[in-house]
Amino acid sequence: MALRLNTTSQLISFHTELENKTAEYYCTLANLYPEYANTFIKLAEENKKHKEQVITAYRLGVTDAFEVGFSTNPLDPSNYKLTMKGTGTLTKDIYIAIENEKKVIKFCMDAIK
Repeated sequence: MALRLNTTSQLISFHTELENKTAEYYCTLANLYPEYANTFIKLAEENKKHKEQVITAYRLGVTDAFEVGFSTNPLDPSNYKLTMKGTGTLTKDIYIAIENEKKVIKFCMDAIK
């Protein structure tokens, strides 16, 4: 049986993992393409900021009922796998970064259903 994300806490933890991995990928790209390092570092910082905003909102709004409540739509984390390796080709790597961001957004949209 595949792992399912059922609780709010599990959703937040998985979101944190997605944002961290996406930021990590941008740092990899910053190393691969030093001429664009500032841009990739800024994107990584945005991912970290978004992660912190979600965690803060969760901490401010959490109640016992909210915490132990189960989602009516459990999510399968395998639907949101990110690509973490750079290809060495800027165009392909930017495409991968965009696809990774789309997966993070899809996860967020699916989590609120």
